[in-house]
Amino acid sequence: GVRRLQLSDVVDDLASLERPAAWWRALYEALDAAGPVDLEALSGLPVPLDDGRLVRGPRGVVVDVPPELAEVLGPLGLRVVAPAAAAPLLTRLGAVAAQPRALLEEPAVRSAVERSVEREDPGPVAAAVLALVRAAGLGPGELPWLTSLALPDDEGGWAAAGELLLPGGALASVLETGGLGCVDRAWVERWGADVLSAAGALGTFAVVRDEDVALDVDGCDHDLDGEDAWVEDALDQLPPGADLDLPPVLPEYAALRDLDLVAADRWPQALLLVAGDPTLRAAVVEPARVLLANGHVVPVEPYAAWWLRTHPVLDGHRPDELRAPGTTGLAGLLPVAPDLGLDAAFLRAIGVVTSVADVASSPMVLPLLRAGVDVRPDAVPDRAGVPRPVPDVVATVLTGSTGSAGSTGSTGSTGSTGSTVHPRELPATYVEHDDLTVAGVRVDWWVTDAGELHAATLDGLARALAWADGRWGRRWLLAAVLAEPDRAEELLAEDGWGLDA
Repeated sequence: GVRRLQLSDVVDDLASLERPAAWWRALYEALDAAGPVDLEALSGLPVPLDDGRLVRGPRGVVVDVPPELAEVLGPLGLRVVAPAAAAPLLTRLGAVAAQPRALLEEPAVRSAVERSVEREDPGPVAAAVLALVRAAGLGPGELPWLTSLALPDDEGGWAAAGELLLPGGALASVLETGGLGCVDRAWVERWGADVLSAAGALGTFAVVRDEDVALDVDGCDHDLDGEDAWVEDALDQLPPGADLDLPPVLPEYAALRDLDLVAADRWPQALLLVAGDPTLRAAVVEPARVLLANGHVVPVEPYAAWWLRTHPVLDGHRPDELRAPGTTGLAGLLPVAPDLGLDAAFLRAIGVVTSVADVASSPMVLPLLRAGVDVRPDAVPDRAGVPRPVPDVVATVLTGSTGSAGSTGSTGSTGSTGSTVHPRELPATYVEHDDLTVAGVRVDWWVTDAGELHAATLDGLARALAWADGRWGRRWLLAAVLAEPDRAEELLAEDGWGLDA
């Protein structure tokens, strides 16, 4: 007359029992020793907790909590198994071993962190989380959501860790006084700067990270200074004709925050701080990559580089208004940037001019730039000249390895408007000037947007021809041949010497 029961029915009957924790451990060990365990049938097995409750199902309960952590975990909402009931079977059924990193990643802990600012007394939650952070040996940024943890500030209130500075930290030394609050010094002494930094308190600039961000003003909203303007600028950097029916996407988004809080007189230290930290530096020097609807990926200027370029962070000037220390060929065009010890790659990323090509769309505009004249895209010579035929010897120079004067070569160049000028058929004539000026500035040569060539000297004519034909590298040979046309064959032979070596 013995009644036979399914294992699942036995588990259901056990839920009504009240037994000491050691009894439950003996049960678990008996079930484990009885043979192959039906894990599904045991999924609802009752488990006693250290707070006296009996819960159904081992999944998610915490076992083997070290004594030093057991005293502080209560406020985190974790279901901790009564120590006397812990058995290996529970772990096989989904219980979580009390490893600090694993506990931090429990949904209950994350929820407690994200709601900690709303609590009347966030202290117990903050202490429990910091104890886990210390035990896990976390580094800054490993669990980004920890920045929501409420910490006490130096004014007697509570604020999210990501909104508080570490007293005496590098970031605190460069921000305006009062720009952000500071962590209470007693908590810094208790937990240490490393633990608080791992929990999100700001020892240096924070990097805002996101994934699959739509590149439009609605989808890209991270509460950063000027972010909408950066989005518009980034969209302008996309290639002409890009399909924008669907917003382009940033698969990975990284931006420095709080740049707008840096004190005006502390920018040298702030820039050195950013340039010297690999994580912060990457947010400036590495381009943001935009995924277009057609699957193409286009690099654009990242937010941090754009912000630094467009603000007076170098001795009261925007970086793109200055030239790098030690640059040649830019004297008279731009003032030199202060020498802060920043490397060329970082200076280039924030917009400091490092070459003539950064400021001049064509070599013919350099005299105007040196004279402080803004070059209009449709600029033409001030006075008319005399049309002259292009010397026949020009066709000889532009024939051979680079093709004839009327052919299209493989290298493009940039015209006065900044648009790409491809090699094209040269005009049969050019305009000769005794005194060639553009916008009142004396120049040797000029090529209009319509392709009309103007020159005041043979050297100027050579440059105009080379630029218009997309063969800027041949200007020296052209000048020599125009000066001595009878030596054209000899000069061409000299120019080709060693090309086959």
